[in-house]
Formats: sequence, structure tokens, C-alpha cells
Amino acid sequence: QAPRKQPSGVLATANGRAPSSPPEITSEQEKLELQKELYSLVEEFKSYVDPSTAYQLAESHGRRDFWLHYASLRGDYERVVEYWMEKEDYIRAIEVLGHYGTPEAFYRYSPLLMSAEPEALVEILMRQPDLTANKLIPTLMRNEEGTLAGRPNQAIRYLRFCIQKQMCRDPVVYNYYLMLLIKESRDDDESELMSFLTTYGKDMLYDPDYALRMCKRYGRIQSCVHLYSLLKLYEDAVDLALKQGDIELAQIHAERPQDDDKLCKKLWLNIAQHVIKSSEPASVVMDLVRRSNRLGVEDILPFFPDFTCVDDFKDDICVALEDYEMQIQDLRGEMDEATRTAETMQRDMTSLKNRFAILNAEETCQICSQPLWVRQFYVFPCQHSFHSDCLTRR
Repeated sequence: QAPRKQPSGVLATANGRAPSSPPEITSEQEKLELQKELYSLVEEFKSYVDPSTAYQLAESHGRRDFWLHYASLRGDYERVVEYWMEKEDYIRAIEVLGHYGTPEAFYRYSPLLMSAEPEALVEILMRQPDLTANKLIPTLMRNEEGTLAGRPNQAIRYLRFCIQKQMCRDPVVYNYYLMLLIKESRDDDESELMSFLTTYGKDMLYDPDYALRMCKRYGRIQSCVHLYSLLKLYEDAVDLALKQGDIELAQIHAERPQDDDKLCKKLWLNIAQHVIKSSEPASVVMDLVRRSNRLGVEDILPFFPDFTCVDDFKDDICVALEDYEMQIQDLRGEMDEATRTAETMQRDMTSLKNRFAILNAEETCQICSQPLWVRQFYVFPCQHSFHSDCLTRR
């Protein structure tokens, strides 16, 4: 009797024992059919398959496709991510993480992925609304290390997205983003840093003292001046701007204490004194005086050297003297008017001493209708008369 034919794809012999080696498969079609049958078998009986055994068999036979299929079938996506990371195929790891990763998985795997593929990772991070930016700072710091080698700082890109699009309000995030902006800014271009300081300074979502220390450390002068003003250290702001020779910047911040005219004038005087010491022409100094709307030529004359030629601002001196003359005339007129008023009041007071009124013996109080003479009384120029106690009660 002929032996019974075994079903296709079943590894068995007529006596039921496994062969010493699998049969040779020569057709590509047979391989595909066998793979399909294997996948179908695992999908149908996945609850009965021991995961560790399945993974070991797949690894020992080099069946990467089955390994990945089985891990995906079980929802073991973190194992898939780790697999691609071990193979250094970081793009695929990021893709799997983006589709199936939990926030905890992102926090765990992002640091290594950030070092390898920062741009691709940040692209995925910006599509994950459930992530907390604060918990991703260790990840973002890995990109900071890569930036030192001349790579674009994707951490700034992600934090900008969190602040501007997701409306993040975490001070830790703001301070770290600020630190990155300070480090990335150039000496000749602080535009993005200044925009951030100006936009978010009123709400104090970042620490201005920390920002000031960092700006000093990295030489961000314009931002330092702005932060001094933000902290109401206006004299420090103007002095720093003058040390850097930025007269325009100093003038801007000299007007910041709007409710303190005395301080504003002092700041403008400091600027004028600096300009004079810089040996600038007198015409430049006078332009500064006129622009301030707070200084006069008399305020700056003491700062000029003794032998300074006044030809450049003699017209301004004449104008100032004419103004003083007009002020003196106005004061003289006010004094004359005050004198006349005082004399008039003196005459009135003198005449009051000699004034009298004639009353009838039957005159009564206009309030109580009792005879006026029985108690102390007052008589007014209109001839009305009242007892003093009646007036007090009324």
C-alpha cells in the first residue's frame, strides 16, 4: 500500500517524526505560499503561541519579516522600534513611533533618535498633541550637542512650535528656549531673541534675571539693554548702550521711565555728556538736545571744555537767552499782579474795620424770630440778622 500524501507545508514524515532537515523549496511561488500560510497560522492561533519562543525561532532562522510581523500582530511596537534602532535604521524607528508610540515611548526613545535624525524626529514630535514639552528637554539637549558640529538646531524649531502653536505656558520651557536663542544668536543679529523678549516680557513667562545673566555671558548687548529696562534699571541700560557706542539705543531707553521726568532728564544728560566726551562736533550735541525735548543749552554748557568754540551753538544760546527773557517778563507780570491783588485785599480788610449797620430796637432773628438783642448776633451786608447759636445749629 502506497504511503499517505502529507498536506502541503506540514513538516512531517510517514512515521510522524520530523525530518532531519526541511525539504528544499525551489519555487519562489512556493515560498510566498508557505509564508502566507505561516502568517495565517500565527494570526489564527496567536494566543497559543509563546512570544519568547516565536521571537527566538525567528531570530535563529534570520526571518526578520516574520519577527516584525509577529511583533506588530501582538501590538508590541516598542519592540519593533528597538529592533530598527539596533539596526540603526532610525527613520523606520521614527515612523513606527509616530504611528503607534505612546507618550512614554517617545520620552524613552527620543534622546537617541534626536542624536541620529533630529529633523525627522521633530517633524513627528510636532504631530503629537499629547506630549509634554517639559519632559522632552533631555531629548532636545541631545540636539544641542549636535548643533556644535554645525547642524541646525531642531530643538529651537520644536520649542518655537510649542510656544507659538500649542500655547505652552511652562516657565521651564521658556527659559530653555530663551537659553537656546541666546546661544544661537549672532552678535550682529539678535532679531529673533529680541522678538521673544519683547513679546513675552510683559507676562514674565521667563526669568529676566536668568536671561540677563545669559545675555551677559554670550555678549548679547542689545538684549541686555532691553532686559535692564524691563527690570527698571534704566541707568544701567543707558550706560551699557553708551559703552557700546550705540547712541540711538541709549536714546530709546532714556525715554522708557515715562512717569519720571527727573530721571529721564538725568539719562539724557548722561547721553549728552558721553557725546561731548567723545569729541563730537557741537552741532551733533545740539541736535541731541533738541531731540530730547528735555534739555536746554544751559544744561550741557558745564560739560564742555573751558576753551570750546561756541560758534556752532551761539544761535542756540541766543535763543535760550531770549526764552529766559520772556520767562522773566512773565514772572515780573505775575509778581505785579500778585502785588496789586495783595493791596486790594489790604484795603478791603481796612474798610471792614470801619463798616457798621443800623438796626431797629424791634429787630428779630431771621431763624427763631426772637428779639435779636437778647443774645450774641451777626448782621450781614444784606441787612439779615441772626443769633450766632441759631446760625450754628442751622
